[in-house]
Amino acid sequence: MEDKIISFHVHLPANIEKLGGYPVVIGDGSELGEWEYNTVCLYRPNPSINPTYWISKDIKLTRSENLKIQYNYAIYIPAAIFRRSKKIIHEGKNGSDESLPDSGKRLLNLGLKRQFDIWKNGNCSELEQYQINEDISDYAFVDYIYNNVSTQNLKESVLEYEALLTLHTELTIKGSNYDFIFKNVNESSRKEQKLFLCLLLGHHVSRQDSFILPEEFKSEILINVFKDFQKNILLSDQPSSDQSSSDQSDVIKIMFKAILCLIQHNSLQYKFEWLVIFKIAKEIDLTYSFLEILKDLNYSCSDFKKFSEEMKKMESCINDIGYENAIKIAKWLSKLCKDTESIIVAWNNPLILNKQLDNQILQCFTERTQKFISDDDVHILTNRSQELQEFRGSISAAVRNKALSLLEDPMRAWSYSNAHDIIKLFQDYRLNWSNDEIIISLELISKSQSSELLDIFPALLDCWFNQGFSDSKGKNIPNISKNWFAQLLNKLDSGILVIFLKLETIYPLLGCRKNIWNNFSTIVVDKMKTYSESQILNEIKFVFQIKIQEVIELYLNIIKRMLNKTIRQISDKLVDKILMICDCKSDSSLVIPNTMCEEIICYIITRLQDQSLLPNSERKCQTTLRKPIYSRSSYFCFEN
Repeated sequence: MEDKIISFHVHLPANIEKLGGYPVVIGDGSELGEWEYNTVCLYRPNPSINPTYWISKDIKLTRSENLKIQYNYAIYIPAAIFRRSKKIIHEGKNGSDESLPDSGKRLLNLGLKRQFDIWKNGNCSELEQYQINEDISDYAFVDYIYNNVSTQNLKESVLEYEALLTLHTELTIKGSNYDFIFKNVNESSRKEQKLFLCLLLGHHVSRQDSFILPEEFKSEILINVFKDFQKNILLSDQPSSDQSSSDQSDVIKIMFKAILCLIQHNSLQYKFEWLVIFKIAKEIDLTYSFLEILKDLNYSCSDFKKFSEEMKKMESCINDIGYENAIKIAKWLSKLCKDTESIIVAWNNPLILNKQLDNQILQCFTERTQKFISDDDVHILTNRSQELQEFRGSISAAVRNKALSLLEDPMRAWSYSNAHDIIKLFQDYRLNWSNDEIIISLELISKSQSSELLDIFPALLDCWFNQGFSDSKGKNIPNISKNWFAQLLNKLDSGILVIFLKLETIYPLLGCRKNIWNNFSTIVVDKMKTYSESQILNEIKFVFQIKIQEVIELYLNIIKRMLNKTIRQISDKLVDKILMICDCKSDSSLVIPNTMCEEIICYIITRLQDQSLLPNSERKCQTTLRKPIYSRSSYFCFEN
């Protein structure tokens, strides 16, 4: 024998109490009156709000294991009223039949503590004006379950609601719609009430083709009840005989739909209560399928930082997510990133496990970063290169490829700032530039039409030499350097001084590379052939200010070679040339202003002496050369 506590809940026709009796439950067994007595009476708990809703007090049933109990609702009219024997008007009564056929009797569901029923209309004269409509405006069963759910009866309340959906489908759906859920979401509600609302939400979502919670919905209130969620708190330990294991599984699926709806809403509101899903995934979603509904999050970098901070609080709960799920998370998280700064923050999120060991996880972030890099200009690329030090090795190829691609268009315009930004990339040893890439970069720079980009060539080449770069073939760099310098001269101002000033800046970087410097010297010598003698000599007063001796010597050698071809004898033309060299007027004494001029004058004199031309000079030349010649370094006078 086993005791069972039950109660009855029923919607009766309005005003049915006016029949002169009172509603009762009548049925098998002494507890239900043996179909004769008004043992179980009904009452209205809230007649002003729910006038058709009647309930009984709890009843203790003593039953055998397999005993079936039948019952019905009736109006019990005591004998005193009609001055005759008592009268029981059963629900569903037809005609004048006093007895109720077995087909009209209800079967007690012993798996549920509460029986939720709706009066069966009859067509007898007594009940003719007491009929209940299919649309019960004060339908109260869902409210009753919600208001009375507790830690002790949560599982049973879930079963009762599922039973309501079967017994009174349309009324239950209407009574537990979104409006019901929304009005009952309250921070002060019991945890079990919030879980019950989640169940209702799951059913509501299941009935929609698509459903997104309105912005004003407070999803965080319901999400917070899942912090320590375990699915067994919803599942009955001993399901009723008419509830299969698949039914219990369906409850979890329904709850999962509610959770998905809540976390989607919460995440789209830029809140972070939704992260609890990672804590309870092992209970409801072992494959992390929930990531699919979160794929469109539009998080900024600051949002990602908040995300990471919140995840750190749950770090102990996510260490056993499994390898496949770790890959899924990495792919999902990397795709959410909108820029490289977000990538860096996401990379450091506690969800990214074994990132230093697993190539698949690295690849997820590398591919995403490559996309950002491919859209970046050089300034952004340089800044991001600095930011990506956390996992530079995995994306260095992307940075290198992008840097090289920026150089591919020789007509690309380069500002001074951009040119110096890209040299920072090429000088960054952490990007692991290969010898071949170094040669390619130099070759591309050498072909550029931008003076700003051409200007970085010497510093870049010097940097790579200092980092141990080796030109394995031995000919690439000299040839590339030669082409670069020729291109640079083509882009420079046509002035002679500009060329030698450029050499002055190049020499400290590349002057020690003799083969390269010799190539530059050869190009300058050839370039000087395009200038007249007077143009070259007129620049002496400027070129002498150059501090690099090797550059001065190159210039002097060019002048000496040129003079070798023109000095034949002393003449007025030669005198004029000497005056030009010293920047003196023809009617003044010859003053040699600097050592460069002095060396050239000495060279001319030596050249004349070597050719034995001096004794045969003409009178004017002799007169001129007899004048004192003043030098800032010495004093001398020519005489015949």
